[in-house]
Amino acid sequence: MDETRKGTQVYEGRTVCEVHREMYDLLVIELAETRPDVIEKIVPLLEQAFIMGVKMNKALAEHKLSQDYTEIPTDMEKSRAMRKERIRLIEMLEENNRTLKTYGDQTP
Repeated sequence: MDETRKGTQVYEGRTVCEVHREMYDLLVIELAETRPDVIEKIVPLLEQAFIMGVKMNKALAEHKLSQDYTEIPTDMEKSRAMRKERIRLIEMLEENNRTLKTYGDQTP
């Protein structure tokens, strides 16, 4: 979980996966030696939540890509923006698929 690249930020905030990574790091650093029993219970849940976040991101990107892009933009700027957004979403989907392939489906 902590070896993957960080996801793209939405607006000015952090992604769900970034928060999961930070929680994972804090728990491992703070509790690994003193409370291994807690680590054994929490880490699998964090890993599961991380995969769920990747799947949610993937589903949202797929939904946005399925929207109607057949409308012919009336100006060049809008056309460029639509093309850039589509490329960004496709790249995001490819990254999500690589992550899911690496970590597998760990959700119940």
